[in-house]
Parts: sequence; C-alpha cells; structure tokens
Amino acid sequence: MTSNETRYVCNLSPAILAKAVAELNEPEDNTKRLAAIDEIKRGFLGNTEGLTLMKEDDIFLLRFLRARKFDMARSLALLKNYHKQRSSWKEVFDKVNNPSRLVKVFDAGCICGSLGKAKDSSAIVLGRPGKLSGMSLTDFVAAVFLSVETLLDIEENQVYGITVIQDMYYLNFGFVRQIGPSLASRFLGLLQDCLPIRLKSVNVVNEPMLFDIAFAIIGPFMKEKTKKRFTIHGQEYSGLHSIIDPQILPDNYNGSGNAIDVEGWKNTVLERFKHDITLGATMSVKRYECTLSAPLLAKAMEELNEPEDNTERLAAIDKLRESFSKNQKGYQLHCSDDAFILRFLRARKFDHDRALAMLLNYHKQRNSWSEVFEKVNNPTLLTPLLDAGCVFGMPSGGKDGTSLFMGRPGKQKDMIFTDFVAGLFLTVEKMLENEEMQIHGLTVIEDLSYMDLDLAKQMGPASAKRFLNLLQDCLPVRVKCVSLVNEPTVFDVLFKIVQPFMKEKTRKRLRVIGNSYEKLHEVVDPAKLPAAYNGTGPEVDTEGWKRTLLGRGTNI
Repeated sequence: MTSNETRYVCNLSPAILAKAVAELNEPEDNTKRLAAIDEIKRGFLGNTEGLTLMKEDDIFLLRFLRARKFDMARSLALLKNYHKQRSSWKEVFDKVNNPSRLVKVFDAGCICGSLGKAKDSSAIVLGRPGKLSGMSLTDFVAAVFLSVETLLDIEENQVYGITVIQDMYYLNFGFVRQIGPSLASRFLGLLQDCLPIRLKSVNVVNEPMLFDIAFAIIGPFMKEKTKKRFTIHGQEYSGLHSIIDPQILPDNYNGSGNAIDVEGWKNTVLERFKHDITLGATMSVKRYECTLSAPLLAKAMEELNEPEDNTERLAAIDKLRESFSKNQKGYQLHCSDDAFILRFLRARKFDHDRALAMLLNYHKQRNSWSEVFEKVNNPTLLTPLLDAGCVFGMPSGGKDGTSLFMGRPGKQKDMIFTDFVAGLFLTVEKMLENEEMQIHGLTVIEDLSYMDLDLAKQMGPASAKRFLNLLQDCLPVRVKCVSLVNEPTVFDVLFKIVQPFMKEKTRKRLRVIGNSYEKLHEVVDPAKLPAAYNGTGPEVDTEGWKRTLLGRGTNI
C-alpha cells in the first residue's frame, strides 16, 4: 500500500456494524480489519497460478472477506475463483467489460436491481430470463454479474445480502436448450464460488413446464446451502410476500408498488461501469502494443500497408472505432479492444472505408443470422459437430506461412449446414487471435468426401449467398487458397449454386483437385497432413480442438 492510497475507514451505521460483527465475524477495530485486508492481498499476490489482481483497493478486497465471514482461506479461494472466471469465461466477460453490448438486455428488463429491500433488508434482484427475444444465456449471465457488482458497491448490501426473484414467465425453448451441463456448472460456480455475495434466498415464480428441463440440468450443480434457499412459488405469490413486502412489488406479482424501473436500472449500471470500461481506468483495458517480429512487421508494412509507428496504428484503430460508433444501423460494437479492431484494418490493408464496410458487415451478420450465431454464442451446442471433426484449425502448415483450416462438411451424421457455418466461424475467430495468421493468412482445405444429398439440399441460393458473404466480406481473414478434395458427384450441382456468389478474387484462389493429393502438397507441407491425404503428419486431434474452442479465451 503506497503512501498516496487512502485506507478503508468504516462508515457503517452502528446497527449494520453490529450485524457484520455478529454474523460475519468482522473485526470492530479497523486496524484488525485492515490487517485482514492486507493478509488476503498478500495471499493473492503470492499465488502461483499467474493471476493478476484486478483491483487493489481495500473496499474491493473487503467484499470477499465479508462474503466468507472473514475466514481467510475461504475468502482467498473466493477471490482466486473470481479472477479465474473473469480470465477464462470470455463469452461472458467480454460483455461485462463492454456493457454497451448488453443495452438490449437491460432495455428489455431481463435483469433489474432497483426494486428495493426485502423484509430482512437484503437487496432485491429480479431476473426475467428470455424476456429479450433471441437472448443468449451468456448475455443474461453478464447482465446478472454487472447488476450484482453494482449492488455490491453499497456496503449495506455486502452485509445484509441479496434476495433473488427469478420470473420464468418468459422462459422459452430457445433459451433452455442453451443450458447444457457445462454452462450450468459455470453459472452456478459463478454465483456460489466467485461473486462475493451473501445469497439469502432465490424465489422462482411463473415457471412453465420447460422449467423442469432446465432445473434437471442445473439442480445437480447446486450446493446444499443453495438448495435450502431455493423456493418455487409458481403463481402463488403469498410465499413471496412473506419474504418481500407486497408494497414494493409491482402489480404483476400481486403487489401495490411502482412499476419496474427498467430504464433507471439500465442507466445506473451503465453509468457505474462507464469510467472503468470507456476510459480504461481499471479492468486492465490497455492499448495495443506491437510485439511482431521484425520479419512479420516488415511483411505487414509491405503487404498490408500497416504503419510501423504504433502511434499511427492506434490512430487508425481509433478512427475506425469512432466511424463505427456513428453507424446508422444501431449495431453495438461486439468488442472494443484494439486487437479486435486491428484485425479488420489488416484484412483490408488499412483502407479505412473498406475496413469499416467489413466491420459493419460483420455485425450485420452477427445480428441477423440467428441460426448461426445463437450457436456461436453458445458453442456447447456444437459439441456433436466438433466431436465428429467437421472443423479443425492448425497454426501452421501452408508453405507460404499460412495457417490451415480443414473443413469436413457432412462428417457428422445428419449435420445441419448452419452448425457447420457456426463451427467454421468459431474456428477462424480462434485462429485470428494469432497475429501471424492475420498477416500471413489462411489456407483452406475442404474435404467433401462426406458431402451427401441431404446436406447439399440445405444449401439453396439464399444460404449460399449468406455463407459466401460471411467468408468474403465479414470475417477479417486473408484467405490465400481454398483446396477442394474428394468432391462427390453431388458437388457439381452444389457448385452451380455457390459459384454465382463468388468474387473473382475467390475464384482465382479456388482449386478443385479431387484426390490428386500431390497438388495439395504444392501448397501444404505434407509433414503437416495426416495419412488420409498422403501426408506424414499426425492424425487430426478432434478432441484437442474441441477443448480449445469450448474452453476458448476469445471474443465470441
């Protein structure tokens, strides 16, 4: 603690302090309280897991001590779990770190923390999952996290805890099918072992028949303590009224209070995080620093018109970000990080107008092609596709330094075409995290030996056009070569559908080579290819690639 940092001074009322002392084992003496804060900080900074403390101020660390009743070992474990989740669950925390992406979730009133206090003085959080059409589960989780963090700014809520109302009236099949065991485990882990809250009760109301399916998945991950605090009320609100005074509940819960202030809560949350996120004061939001090797930078400068000077590079990033913010389509920037914006500049050789068009097209696709991006946003839905090895990425292999993408459409039995598109998108996005791939580009191998008539019938002109648009005008990738191998008879019909939507540049890079693998070896090192393609490399590690994508630290 440096000399210019102000230490925590307790301003709790006598009644709240007495409760904290009696129930949370909080020291009444501030010197002892500060000693506990210093101890948890030392314990965290001495971790061997590579975690970086997000905030070092006393009030932040104090939350974790209170949440675990000043038990140092349990408090430290909670603090570490909190940071592990923030580092690993990118599908949630990319949105937490860019809350403007959740405006629609708050506008729909899917989460609200402004109802007031329960009878035990705990803060009330109302969740209405599914109220926004097409909402992803990770959007809801991110909004819950932001709302709870906002409530925890008030010390009284750290001491009295939080009461949850989950109104399941809007629960629908599209939302429920996202709740696989993996996501259920992570969500319950976030609530039970990461967020520094005292969860006083969870009250489920208006649950439809679908809720039984969701609960069957979630229930096994609930701790016994959580189960004891979990009550299903249905549409019988008297039990809810025993916990929350009906005078503060709106009339749709048989209360006499005011309507839910959706707009007010949205503004409270977004304003709370405005300084952290927009200005980068905390949350470890840093500007891009070029760490490219000298040869790679030289290639980027020569072929992509990338500025050598980082100040000029950052100016180009800022200009593109600002131009996007003025778009008339109402799109929210999917990720505001410099590294994300930079991909589009490189893909369009730092031509601002062309990079902006690609960035807008990218967001147009993400917002309109729901059949693909509901799966992109919830990649566990693609587990069968990944198990079958329909998509796979390799960081190297092209003789020109390019990375390799291998697609095997139809390898999963009864595969849905949009599943394949989603798997391709996830794979390319993951590969784009490697800056070398952004600069050297991508070599594509499409093995069509598994293509059948049922799959081909799914690719009408509309689907073909959207797919080619995604590849040519949306994904910020330099496709250097596309090699089609093992194409069946049905391919001739399919190619006639796809060809009209191919740009001339794409056509020039397309090679139809059948099973003449020596032609494939002209562009791909056979030492990187498995024996199925007359290569000497290892077999395709489908399980490893699945783990890479489902546990991926990338912007989805």
